[in-house]
Order: sequence, then structure tokens, then C-alpha cells
Amino acid sequence: MWYAAAEGSLTLEIKVFPKSPHSRLGPVDGGRLQVRIHAAPEDGAANAAVVGSGCPSAR
Repeated sequence: MWYAAAEGSLTLEIKVFPKSPHSRLGPVDGGRLQVRIHAAPEDGAANAAVVGSGCPSAR
């Protein structure tokens, strides 16, 4: 399963594809949610696009 929920937390198994033509979520493949990000993997831009500013535990 690509996610696990516990009291107060959610864990996701993801595979990120930077430099994609469009940013989008899905499908689930091989037990991981595919995350396509338009941002390039330079200077942390792709990581920042995936994590966003609302996830303090991933900073």
C-alpha cells in the first residue's frame, strides 16, 4: 500500500519525476504514488515543489 495513516500522521510512498511537462499526481504504480513535477532538480526546486511550505517534518 502506498500510504499509511496513524493517529496524527500520514506517510506516503512516492516516486518523483522532476522536469515533467506538467505537474500532477498519480497513478499508483509498483506500490508508490507517482508525482510528476514541472520543476527541475536544481537548487532544491523539485524538492520544494513536492514538499511545499506546509510540511514542517519534511524540512
